[in-house]
Amino acid sequence: MDDSDQSLRGLFSVAREKQQLLETQLDPSAPEYAETLRLAIRNFEECLRMLAHLSIFSSNESLDEVATADLQYLASEYYLAQLLTRSSATNRRQVLLRVCELYDRFLERLRDYSLISSPDRKLFERFKRDPASFSFAEPGDAAGRRSIKIARLQEERTIKAKLQALRDRSSEHNVDDEVLREIYLADVELCANKSFAELDLLSQELEMLKSASTNTPDSRDDERSHRQAPQDSYSDRLDRPPRELLRGSGGPILDPKGRPLQPFTITDKRDRIRKGIFKPGHNLPTMSIDEYLEEERKRGGILDGESKAESTIYDEDDVKQADEETMKTRAWDEFTESNSRGSGNTLNRG
Repeated sequence: MDDSDQSLRGLFSVAREKQQLLETQLDPSAPEYAETLRLAIRNFEECLRMLAHLSIFSSNESLDEVATADLQYLASEYYLAQLLTRSSATNRRQVLLRVCELYDRFLERLRDYSLISSPDRKLFERFKRDPASFSFAEPGDAAGRRSIKIARLQEERTIKAKLQALRDRSSEHNVDDEVLREIYLADVELCANKSFAELDLLSQELEMLKSASTNTPDSRDDERSHRQAPQDSYSDRLDRPPRELLRGSGGPILDPKGRPLQPFTITDKRDRIRKGIFKPGHNLPTMSIDEYLEEERKRGGILDGESKAESTIYDEDDVKQADEETMKTRAWDEFTESNSRGSGNTLNRG
């Protein structure tokens, strides 16, 4: 075994470890997730370059002529496609097109080695005819699509059970070449089964991206304004149009020293949405009963016992008080005699 084989095996082993770490342990929101994903993608890309340089696989040879240790490299394109799907690149459409190309190369090699079943071969031929609109079933056939997905899911479970049984068998005693070969081929069979499901999802996402890019009003307005306005157009407006303020300049927000280069707004929208997921449908109280009563007391809406008006007690033996009540009653009688009822209502007179 030469140095190139050793470096390829070590590089592939490191890449697989990083991929399994991304799938099982790391949280996508963790800081080290993006760096681990970048390193895994770079390792698999280097593996593909070395496989092409060493000519490990050839369409002119049969599967029996491939060394057992080299069978694990058959799914290199599949692993790289899986990682690229997880990446958050700015140009999502270009990433998806490259992922489709990797799946195409992976399935093409399996077809050359007769590792694809007859139904999957027909699906692959349909994909080759029109990769952009590939689907399990005809458009509009929801029932057929659902039945195909159920059948493929059952097939995936069968392959996983077979693979697990082989791995358990290999852990019991020393792994011979035949068992190791079956493990590698079962893993490749599982990857091929998942590839068609991934291609079906990719075609849908590409169609949505295409519709979004063609139906966006801002993109059409920008193209129209770009065609109509001259390249060196001048405007004496000191304020920028609202559309430009909302769209932004497209450049960085801060310079290397941390100074702002364009207006921006810091909001807590994401936190408010996260907190409102398990929020009840009705409005919750904002204060307790004691707090409400205290607030009403401050506003004067509640009278304390000390502030209640004391009731007037009439004393029959008090001559002065009796005279005041008599004069008040007499004055009211004189007023009612001189002013008939309704005489002050001047609005309804004809």
